[in-house]
Amino acid sequence: MTETPKCTSWLGHRFEGRYSKSPATGHGKINLGWADAEAVALVLDGYRTITYVCDICVRCGHVIEQKPPESATKPNT
Repeated sequence: MTETPKCTSWLGHRFEGRYSKSPATGHGKINLGWADAEAVALVLDGYRTITYVCDICVRCGHVIEQKPPESATKPNT
């Protein structure tokens, strides 16, 4: 395993997971003519699949490639 380089921030590394979202696949026609844009986005997010990609330091941008967790691909609930 490679050594993690020292962070350029004086606070040190702060890693967060990054995920990829698949395009929303429609399951039939959904009529949301009454709803605003935020409500439509919430409904469409329910049809996306979220996949783990990597961890990244939000301070310096260093990327850690890790083995994805067993539950890496799951439907958004």
